[in-house]
Amino acid sequence: MKTMIFIDHMNFYLAAQAYYHKEHSKALPTFDYARLIQEIHKQLPFDSELIKTQIFFPLSEAPLDSIEPYKGANNWLSTLKTKPYLDIIEGRNQIRKLEGFDIKNSSTYTVDEKGTDINIATQMLTKAFHNSYDCAILVSGDSDYVPVIEVLRTIGKITVVACLKGQVLNKRLADAKDSIILIDDTILSPAFKPQATSSSKSNC
Repeated sequence: MKTMIFIDHMNFYLAAQAYYHKEHSKALPTFDYARLIQEIHKQLPFDSELIKTQIFFPLSEAPLDSIEPYKGANNWLSTLKTKPYLDIIEGRNQIRKLEGFDIKNSSTYTVDEKGTDINIATQMLTKAFHNSYDCAILVSGDSDYVPVIEVLRTIGKITVVACLKGQVLNKRLADAKDSIILIDDTILSPAFKPQATSSSKSNC
């Protein structure tokens, strides 16, 4: 059984932040995406070969790329591109300027994520029709992907939705998939990177 994982990064990351803050009253630790992917894949109830993972990530262009957290996110994206068996499919963060625009004042603009939905739909369907996988794991709670999942099931693909425990899952999405993986501490914790201690920092 060949499996591919498709991760809607912002949907997952925001849900993970909310989950971790609710459960532990602190910020989500830094995690290793490669390890997280392994932990998610291990939840499948059948033997499976993970062929590849695609992460859909909005790239921030100027002037957003000059400020945090967008600058740091872009740098992190660059490191992800070096990981094996991992494809980064870029969308974009589009800035919408308001009256009195000042990049240092977030109340003077909004940021819209563009391209992620269509990129995920295109990749999932294209890979399916080329028989690149038998099972697709979609890491997202977004109901916009319901039509895609319905097409995949029509052509005989197994579809699994992975979302954070406690994340509000649209009923249409819940009904459309074959199975669900609830991401909680048992999946997240093994992927957390060790926290640097003061002694380790001094040795750097």
